[in-house]
Amino acid sequence: MELISALVGAEVETETKPEIVHSNRPPLVAVSRTLGADGTRISQILAEKLGVPFYDQALMDAVIEEASHDDHLMRRIDERATGFINDLIYGMLNDTARPSPKDAYYNALIKVLLNISRAGGVVVGRGSHMLLPVGRTFRVRFEASMEHASARISARENVSIEAAKAIVNRVNAERESFTTALPRRYPSLRSAYDMTINTDRFTNHDALAELVIQSMTMAGFPTRMPETVASAS
Repeated sequence: MELISALVGAEVETETKPEIVHSNRPPLVAVSRTLGADGTRISQILAEKLGVPFYDQALMDAVIEEASHDDHLMRRIDERATGFINDLIYGMLNDTARPSPKDAYYNALIKVLLNISRAGGVVVGRGSHMLLPVGRTFRVRFEASMEHASARISARENVSIEAAKAIVNRVNAERESFTTALPRRYPSLRSAYDMTINTDRFTNHDALAELVIQSMTMAGFPTRMPETVASAS
């Protein structure tokens, strides 16, 4: 898989100091969203505007699944991990006597995310807002009220409002369960967002993506690929 080869060839960035000079860094955005907030679609548009890859939950899982079945690629991913990353992973695994398949997944997830950080991208879900380098990741969350979320899901899936509410509750609970496990394993990681948007009254996804970009600019985050990176691609 070309995507994995590109990721494992990247230098891992772990610096979190606020004085980082962002001008030579590619845009890096971590997105969290509730179901029905249209966060995934907005994130796709955002990635297109920033000129960086888009990584959603399905793609992340596919990358990890592919790498886990290729010992050579997994070794290359491991080689990119610094002592800092390995210390984090050890702390995660140290709370259980026997590492579980879920622990192995977290192990691969962290390393793949941090390989992504050098090339830049918009990463949706999978606790990326807590696992990507804090100092250079713009973290945004999209939310919607149950009223608007269920209406959107009802129209999208052609189900009743009550059925849509059940879907929203189930999916949000699953997402919450995944992310709330991370602070328990990594008490020092911050879960705050740089920006939270309620999408109830917004229908223009393009405008919301532009709003995020404007906010990134105001906060000093890069919104375009560095010339050296762009020319090399």
